[in-house]
Amino acid sequence: PHNTSGMSDAEQERAQTQASTGSSWRSSLYRTYYTLKNTLMDPIEHITTTSAAHIVGDIHVLGTPFRVPNRTTQEQAQQLPPRLLAAWSTKLTWCTYRHGFPTIETLTTDAGWGCTIRSAQMLIAHVLLSRCPGTAQQIQQRTAWFDDTKATDAPLSLHSLCRRGQLQPGQWAGPRAVCAAVQRCLVAIAEDVPGSGVPGCHVLSIDGGIPTLRVVEVKARIREGAGLLLLVPLMLGMGNVVNETYLPALATSLSLAQSVGAVGGRGGSSLYFAGCAWSDPTYAPPPPPPPPPPSTQPQTSDEDEPEAPTSSVAAASAAAVELATAAIDMSTNAASYTLAASASAASYTLSAARSAVEYATAGGTATAASAVPLPGAPTPGAALELLYLDPHTLHACVVGDTEDFMLPPTPAPKRLRAARSLNPSISLGFYVRDESDLANLVERLDRRIVTVVDSDANERDPSSSLLSEDEGGVDANDDDDDDDDD
Repeated sequence: PHNTSGMSDAEQERAQTQASTGSSWRSSLYRTYYTLKNTLMDPIEHITTTSAAHIVGDIHVLGTPFRVPNRTTQEQAQQLPPRLLAAWSTKLTWCTYRHGFPTIETLTTDAGWGCTIRSAQMLIAHVLLSRCPGTAQQIQQRTAWFDDTKATDAPLSLHSLCRRGQLQPGQWAGPRAVCAAVQRCLVAIAEDVPGSGVPGCHVLSIDGGIPTLRVVEVKARIREGAGLLLLVPLMLGMGNVVNETYLPALATSLSLAQSVGAVGGRGGSSLYFAGCAWSDPTYAPPPPPPPPPPSTQPQTSDEDEPEAPTSSVAAASAAAVELATAAIDMSTNAASYTLAASASAASYTLSAARSAVEYATAGGTATAASAVPLPGAPTPGAALELLYLDPHTLHACVVGDTEDFMLPPTPAPKRLRAARSLNPSISLGFYVRDESDLANLVERLDRRIVTVVDSDANERDPSSSLLSEDEGGVDANDDDDDDDDD
């Protein structure tokens, strides 16, 4: 092609070499960092984010409730139900940072900037591989769509999402911008890949600071036999941490049967949320049962065996004395435990009253562990925890045949205390099979974060939502507020 840059061929070649060297250096640096992170930091992070708090009610993962059995020890309180772990590993796909893929604007890795795209890939992968109907051949084909080594033939690769979504490689993108990229890619697949069976995709529009679901418009986008992926971008408050007022509505949304998770996380660091649960930070398991009382019989050696009682009356008297002693010991232990429990309850009640006074004095700024209940929370002081997959692990791209492409095995879930760390910018995902499923979703959607309009003639009622334009309604530049390094 004709050289229009004003540089000679030698200068162009030198510039390309410098860019390639810089990309290689960055890739090497990121590989070193994430190798150390995976080896040293992740085990520590897993310990700190896997809280021992007692779960109040069920744990919901991708719209399915999992009953949590009663726990009697701290070790049991840390464990998640086996059925939940099995569903987590089979229904979810782990998409992470990669290095060594074909160059995208001199870059060969997305470490440090691509976490939101990877989180969105996990949401799409669940929809295409677990929710949307398809044959075994179609499922394998859909899996290969995420292969970054075949960027031109993989419509859901990092390259395709950046190109079709107009995302700048090397720069972090927010959840709403990535939702728009997902919509464009799924529309392109339906047009370019005959018989793909992909669902329709619709991103809710924003009217006056709140997403608006227009039923007629959404119905028209449902593909027969494939369904619809509905993406709902939200801004749940202002600043860097979510407003706790919205946490019950967020929990309700993630508990719906149509939920396919959410893309969000901390500022400039995206995660894929696939489940939620309420926990009680004040919970402590009951103390272990008291040890058996000591025997009243004197210890003897093999050489000095005790003489047998001279009569049955003497044997009965000795047994009665032993039982009476054990009963006294058990009564003492029970009294001590009851006294300790009463003291603990009194202390908790006093703490609750003090927290209520502090809440009122501070003008209603509650914390996750405060005793003032959130509207919709199951118990006073309950905290919302989100179960998530973390894309911040660096894997190499392995070049191979499309039929051999595999994604890494899904790790166990981590848990995040929403009120402490969750960024207000988050996008919810829902998959509906048909119009009947959409009607069920519309009926159950929390009107505090989404407005539903049955026809174009209906107007939004501003009083129907907790979101307001003054307090963190979504604006066009919400993704630019979280431009920290990934």
